[in-house]
Amino acid sequence: MHSSEEKKNILLIVSGSIAAYRSLELIRLLTKKYNISVFPVLSKGGEYFVTPLSLQALSGNQCLTPQDWFTTGMTHILLSRKVDLILVCPASANFISRIANGMADELATSLILSAKVPILIAPAMNPEMWQNPATQDNINLLLTRKITVISPEKGLVACGEYGVGRLAELSFIESKIKEILFDKKEKKLKGKRALVTAGPTQESFDPIRFITNHASGKQGYALAEALAQAGATVTLISGPTALPSPKGIEVKRITTAIDMEKAVKNSLPADIFVSTAAVADWRPEFSSEKIKKNTVSSLKNVQWHENPDILKNICHSSQKPKLTIGFAAETTSLIENAVQKLKNKNCDWVIANNVKEGVFNSSSNTISFISARNIEHWPKMTKIEVAELLVKKIISFFD
Repeated sequence: MHSSEEKKNILLIVSGSIAAYRSLELIRLLTKKYNISVFPVLSKGGEYFVTPLSLQALSGNQCLTPQDWFTTGMTHILLSRKVDLILVCPASANFISRIANGMADELATSLILSAKVPILIAPAMNPEMWQNPATQDNINLLLTRKITVISPEKGLVACGEYGVGRLAELSFIESKIKEILFDKKEKKLKGKRALVTAGPTQESFDPIRFITNHASGKQGYALAEALAQAGATVTLISGPTALPSPKGIEVKRITTAIDMEKAVKNSLPADIFVSTAAVADWRPEFSSEKIKKNTVSSLKNVQWHENPDILKNICHSSQKPKLTIGFAAETTSLIENAVQKLKNKNCDWVIANNVKEGVFNSSSNTISFISARNIEHWPKMTKIEVAELLVKKIISFFD
């Protein structure tokens, strides 16, 4: 048990899911093992699955319900200020939708909207509801607001269907809570310089048109932030994206593949090079005037030039970083192509994914980790979780 000097307070919101009963186990775990004070709140839907008395008996604190919203003063402000973390467990599809859209239609959602502390949500629902584009859009929106999402697991759910939607194991939820409240992240990469490329490149035909790809930059940005959190001095070289610049990280914004190569070379030397950017392999000959649509012959006669292979050039240069990591976005023969890329580029690791699985512009990723020694197939995770796991491997590499 942690000492009383470290005693923390958690606001636990229980929403309408059959997994609500697991919140009772979680309260017992947190109060007994960590001496955490848990302040339970039931949403409108949560009231159908567990009783206020059960939550109150296990937590030792009054369980607030929707009926308490206006009867106890400015509860949604006062309560959100006295805690160190807000946990929504379980988080139903409906509750996720409401907080993603900024609704404050009851006490529970108002607490989220007024929060100034970290928010952690653990979704639980039917697999089809979890995979629905509306739910995934809501999850992606929450991730952009720095809300931590513990992805549900694959398994048999209460309705009898099988798939991803089951509440994550309590041990995993516990580890996330412990990490947020108690673990001071060691700066194990302090003194290391990391160079990360992210996003797409754009190659112009004329002053109006260009070719590009669907890369969002989310995985590269997540890696840059995870490396910085581990103590590395990070330079992020980003193609055109809609993402804000991460705090505390030097960001160099570029447009073309040639721009990116120059920026990479100018940012060396480095100890770590992570090449997540989706760089165009070819670029068209640029026309200073707009190519008219009726000038068919002009379109047919566009000259193409091969772009520099940034990863390969860096990995074959005298300035090759101690650890070089490439990314392989494939549609077929994933492992075979990734292994070939590892050899051809002369890099240390390759992170491979199948882009047919909806990787682009998504906040989740399913990857295979490939090195000269082994191949690992990682389960589907958020891109933030992928970044954190990869940084752990990077730390082990330098230990």
